[in-house]
Amino acid sequence: MRHYACLILAALLMSGCAASHPSASGTTAVPAATTAVSTRIELQPGLALELPREPWPASAGTVDVEQQIVATAPDGSTNEFAARLAMKPGDVHIVMLDGLGRRAIDAHWTASSLEVNAADWLPRQVDPRRALADVLLVYWPQDVLKQALPQTAELLELEGGRAILDRQTGKPLVEINRPQPDQWQGAASLANLDLGYSLTIQSRKLGE
Repeated sequence: MRHYACLILAALLMSGCAASHPSASGTTAVPAATTAVSTRIELQPGLALELPREPWPASAGTVDVEQQIVATAPDGSTNEFAARLAMKPGDVHIVMLDGLGRRAIDAHWTASSLEVNAADWLPRQVDPRRALADVLLVYWPQDVLKQALPQTAELLELEGGRAILDRQTGKPLVEINRPQPDQWQGAASLANLDLGYSLTIQSRKLGE
């Protein structure tokens, strides 16, 4: 399944994901496309992330990774996805497939637009815009993320991870662990303590 999913992800990214992807049953599942006007994404009540004007900073170079993601909901149920992240200065493209190889989320973010496609069968607890925001929380450079968070939140860089706190109370809101020394090689995790969900993300660089 993993090799099959990687081939599909590569094909989708190379084609710009213009075509819908056939499901395992042979039918075609067409995601509902949403061109986002707002660049503000609510992470939880009272905490919103403002997407940076530059999607991926030039100083960060080019990144191309495949990921295996397990999302655990507050009730303990899980959803697994294979993902491909392709980032270059000014352009971010994220594609996620479910276990059947169906396209679940397709997000393309440039300096001039943000388009998020989400399949209509996607579980209600999986928010495609929050999925994009969670990627930022885990992987974006510290200085960029600090600018994106509201003044009510404080970003702490820790050994092997980072945390987001309520600046007034000091209450932890989000806890993140990242592999060292290369955040793109190995297992990362995110726990949204307020909403009660978590992500585990296994990453592997491509082209090396």
